[in-house]
Amino acid sequence: MTVLFDHQVFSLQRFGGISRYFYELMRHFSHMSDMDFELPLAVTSNVYMRSLFPEKYREYPARGKKFVGIFQFAINSLYTLRERKKHTYDVFHPTYYFPYFHDWGKPLVVTIHDMIPERFPGDFRGLVVTREWKRIFAHRADKIIAVSENTKKDIVELYGIKEEKIVVIHHGISFSPEIMERAHFTKPVFQRYVLFVGVRRGYKNFERMVKALAPLIKKDLIDGLVCVGGGSFEKDEEQLFSELGLEKAVVRYDVSDEELAFLYKNAAVFVFPSLYEGFGFPLLEAFASECPVCCSLCSSFPEVAGEAAYYFDPYSEESMRESVEKVLGSPALRQQLINKGKERLKLFSWEKTAQYTKKVYEEILGKV
Repeated sequence: MTVLFDHQVFSLQRFGGISRYFYELMRHFSHMSDMDFELPLAVTSNVYMRSLFPEKYREYPARGKKFVGIFQFAINSLYTLRERKKHTYDVFHPTYYFPYFHDWGKPLVVTIHDMIPERFPGDFRGLVVTREWKRIFAHRADKIIAVSENTKKDIVELYGIKEEKIVVIHHGISFSPEIMERAHFTKPVFQRYVLFVGVRRGYKNFERMVKALAPLIKKDLIDGLVCVGGGSFEKDEEQLFSELGLEKAVVRYDVSDEELAFLYKNAAVFVFPSLYEGFGFPLLEAFASECPVCCSLCSSFPEVAGEAAYYFDPYSEESMRESVEKVLGSPALRQQLINKGKERLKLFSWEKTAQYTKKVYEEILGKV
């Protein structure tokens, strides 16, 4: 059986959750004797593709980044269209929602990673057209893969699609034992810190979290907040830190997987305050790094974390602060969360994700 993936996310992302997902599928499919895949990709700056095909792709300079991105998308679209016309594949599984092709011709599988732009349109004003493409893909697909039961529920509610068309397949964990062994961090960091990972826009609830943590920093229960990724702090964020007296207590880094593993491992607690997530990769990363988790009691969090997290009301600063303070003040609770996280992690693996995804393809083709 041959699956045709397309270039979209590998033209758009240098790294990120969606490109990591498709990279892991291809990496595991490559070890299955009865699975083959095609990826018409002429050029890419995606780090995962350079890892999977080191001889084929190279790093592109940051200068002229926008032009390079447009060039990549255009040339890779032509490559995909050429491969589709050959009809040498059995199933088409596009990596994003841009409809640069006019017909499918073969069974279509679409993965929907979350419904965040639909739930929080104000945070994604530039994605109005993309949201419509996504809706069209969902209705035309032979099968939809949702990454959580919560995402499936939202697809049914917001798109009016029947439940039987949707299969839930959870993500896996990308922190290998080798990454954990190589964990390191050479930059200065607080002795006792709370860790936040990812972008910080609206639904991520970052501002409320900072306000909740400020009293804990002032009481010296923690030394500061370490943020990873998400781009440089905006002026309004820096103003918030100043108003709360936290100018020297909040730092941000861009890091490798090995550095991120170190930051998880050495954090007093990882806080995940989002108002919504489709799945929540960082939960599994924290579990793998033996880092206690405090997170929102909403969307997919309970489904993924189970009893391995200490929950709070994401709309309440007080609830957030109390949960973090509870974990900080109880070594027994902290260790209990770490132990439960290690057990919870056993439910998730990219090998399972790939096997279940393969089964979806087989069912569409009538092989099961």
